[in-house]
Amino acid sequence: MTAPFVARHPAPRLGRPTAGRQTVAFVGNQPFALARFRTLLVRDLTTAGHRVVVFSPGWDCDPASRDVLQAAGAETAPIAFDRSKGSLTYEARSVLSIRRALRGLRPDAVFSHFVKPVLYTAVATAGLGIPRRVAMIEGLGVSGGGNGKRRRVLAAAYRVAGTAYDTLFVLNAEDEAYFRDDVGLRADRLRRVEGMGIDLDQFAPAPPPGRPAPTFLYVGRMLEQKGVWDFVEAARRVKAEHPGTRFVMLGGADDSYDAVSEAELRRRTDAAGVEWRGHVDDVEGWLREADVFVLPSFYREGYPRSIMEAMATGRAVITTDNPGCREAVADGVNGLVVPPRDPAALADAMQSLVGRPARVARMGEEGRRLAEERYDYRRINAIVMGALLGEPVREPVAGGVGR
Repeated sequence: MTAPFVARHPAPRLGRPTAGRQTVAFVGNQPFALARFRTLLVRDLTTAGHRVVVFSPGWDCDPASRDVLQAAGAETAPIAFDRSKGSLTYEARSVLSIRRALRGLRPDAVFSHFVKPVLYTAVATAGLGIPRRVAMIEGLGVSGGGNGKRRRVLAAAYRVAGTAYDTLFVLNAEDEAYFRDDVGLRADRLRRVEGMGIDLDQFAPAPPPGRPAPTFLYVGRMLEQKGVWDFVEAARRVKAEHPGTRFVMLGGADDSYDAVSEAELRRRTDAAGVEWRGHVDDVEGWLREADVFVLPSFYREGYPRSIMEAMATGRAVITTDNPGCREAVADGVNGLVVPPRDPAALADAMQSLVGRPARVARMGEEGRRLAEERYDYRRINAIVMGALLGEPVREPVAGGVGR
């Protein structure tokens, strides 16, 4: 359980912004996710002259993420929040903590993302008179898969919370249909965008190494539903036929209930000849060293940022016929699409690219072209900012990046 954060970073000052300047509050469940996924949006808001305050637990535990957001112009402030399972008493404390923080700040708009912050902020903002409330669901995650009790409970929670938001952004067609049909959210409150946007200059295109025996790279959380065991098993099969191939996994151990244990991960990766490097800061560098990016997820994805980054770098992608993944990859064009939970099919797809560097390079070139067309963060941010600021924001013309 994350302890409430109180030292060094006092609560934001009270009061409304001056004319023409708006205050936007972000509510998240961990500093790392806020820094990784929201920094570009924060920077665009502060550059436009608006005040941004980012609420999260755990700033003391992750000062690097706090520094990234503050460098983008944001203020950071604490809330008591547990992103994993907790007691009803603690969950109620989380809602009250968000409510106290927002009541003190009195923002013009609030933006929440991920499941718990979206649900809890909906309750916490009731009656506060915040002019605009915006949320983004970046995939339904573990709870959204299948038709079980957990999915029904989640739909009921969204049905109650949905009325709190003026705009709910989703990232793929399946999630849009879920919120429209299962949850019953009004069409005028629901909007779909393609991903969260990425910096196409940061993830600049680079030719793949072009080795006959390619390097296959996985980047993501160490969750069973992300397909980590399928990646490991497929690697074992491919290396048995092609010993020169290399398999690398990037991502730290996770505290989700679906997370695989570090001990088991090390045991299996060592046995299969897979390199697990844990958390890294230089994802771009690892992408440039890889030939093919692989995400064998059967998790209920939104629109995986890892795939977008790989495409922007000019890497062929192998992924599954799974919500959020299949939207990004056209089979045989910028990558390959395989059935989820099928390590044999995944291994076959990998082997089809061994010894074919020209095909890998062509897929990577097409991926970069699609990334430039779809994923420029400036276009996505303009849409989200329009909802947050309550005014039409002109979308910039794409292109001219990463040249």
